[in-house]
Amino acid sequence: MLAAPAHASRTMEIGIQDDAVFVDQVGYGRIAGLTRAKELGVTTVRANMIWARVLVGKQSEQRARPAKPRYDLIRFEQLVTEARAAGLRVELTLTGPAPRWATADKAKASTRNPSAKEFARFTSEIAKHFKGRVARYSIWNEPNWHSWLSPARTAAAQYRKLYTASYSAIKRADRKAEVVLGELAPQARPGASFAPLRFLRDVLCVDTRWKKRGGCGTVRADAVSLHPYDYKNPPTYKRVPTDDVTIGTVSRLTNALTRLRKAKALATAGNREPAVHLTEFAYFASGPLAFPRATRARYITQAFELARKNPKISQLLYFGLMQNPDVQWNTGLLRPNGTPDDSFTALKSWTERETRAGRLAPSE
Repeated sequence: MLAAPAHASRTMEIGIQDDAVFVDQVGYGRIAGLTRAKELGVTTVRANMIWARVLVGKQSEQRARPAKPRYDLIRFEQLVTEARAAGLRVELTLTGPAPRWATADKAKASTRNPSAKEFARFTSEIAKHFKGRVARYSIWNEPNWHSWLSPARTAAAQYRKLYTASYSAIKRADRKAEVVLGELAPQARPGASFAPLRFLRDVLCVDTRWKKRGGCGTVRADAVSLHPYDYKNPPTYKRVPTDDVTIGTVSRLTNALTRLRKAKALATAGNREPAVHLTEFAYFASGPLAFPRATRARYITQAFELARKNPKISQLLYFGLMQNPDVQWNTGLLRPNGTPDDSFTALKSWTERETRAGRLAPSE
């Protein structure tokens, strides 16, 4: 399978993620989920592969590194096989927590000071295993969120090491696979996360005027990914702090990437500006942040329309297929009984229209 082009495109991929369905088959079968995804015009399924959780047995709890770490990849193997049979691409986000033996203090499996060397070994193993079958890998999930990569004061420096080591390891294992930087959370929250543009500058050694400091080379990436959530507002809302990037302010990220390429801080291997992938986006179906069903349906399709009109955005991915009112993060498009909610129906109509117009990327 060939990876999608790294440069910005006037056609946009539609993606979806629901690890409970597509990886674990909880409450809904994977085949049924893939069928529903295709109805939505989805071409790409994203899944998070958590390093410590795919090690066999109790290897993640050992203090000493196993002589040969062994990984249980059967759920992801099944996803890749069945998605490809349905004509869909799979992209994997390789992320922590790290196993105990790959952390600096070796106290427990955690996201604190993971070893870049050991993580690169892990990403290499995964890329070798799925060579030619997985089109794209993202490195770490929301590294600007303190609980995903800690301690916060060194997270940017840690992420640069994790990313650059893994980029090289994956490219050696599968030169055609795309490697994506970021998976950034959209907003700063005191004590919880850094603003994505601030974090990106810190990772890439540039100052607030987007000038690169000495001693830092150019980082290579096929794309940069962001999660442009803005749960409380319509997708056109723009009144957020300067370094935040929400669905209504994605141009801040595309403008930043232009500056970063000019500063020789970030570029593709061909020295082009990386594309933008919006790899998590949703509105809540229940709870205090939920909008009325008709409003939610309108906001979701409006967000996809806004993203599609930006030629530098190559992908927008909806986070959540199935609704589960018993969990806090309830953003799915299908009701708990598997029938379409208003948002599913509205998004399906939109993707059908855009596909007929040739404005969306085709499936395999």
